[in-house]
Amino acid sequence: MVAFGESLLRVSAEPVLVADVLYVRDALEPAMLDEATRLRTDIDVAECRGIIGLMRDSLEDAPRFYRADWALHRRMVQICKNEVLKSMYLALLSALENRLEEVLPTDNLRDYLGRRLVIHEELVEALASGDTARMARAAQGHHFLALTRDAGAMRNRG
Repeated sequence: MVAFGESLLRVSAEPVLVADVLYVRDALEPAMLDEATRLRTDIDVAECRGIIGLMRDSLEDAPRFYRADWALHRRMVQICKNEVLKSMYLALLSALENRLEEVLPTDNLRDYLGRRLVIHEELVEALASGDTARMARAAQGHHFLALTRDAGAMRNRG
């Protein structure tokens, strides 16, 4: 199992591997979001807003919510022209998606997913605005800072 924000995921790989994937994804994400914000089109924004609707409709189904979340990130990275960034980011998303077995229920899961929805709505609205400073602020709210600390702690425990 691995902590994913305030939720717990059962994964088909070592939790350290998944935590490492999240750590690297968080490191690449600001560059991806900055480029996507500068290059987005009206069609890109409309499609991202559609995925937000899927997330909203999935608040009672955590695995579906996370898959929609990852579809949103997949769609956003498709906007980018930097092929190295795009391929690395897509590989990291695939590593997460392919290893998810189950989202374990927690007492506050529905509330947590609602808060994550709001964060993703702001990512999409920042994208729509074309304002890279706004996107940088939205990206800060999106990162799983606890996961980055957990990944280092897990590696140190060996």
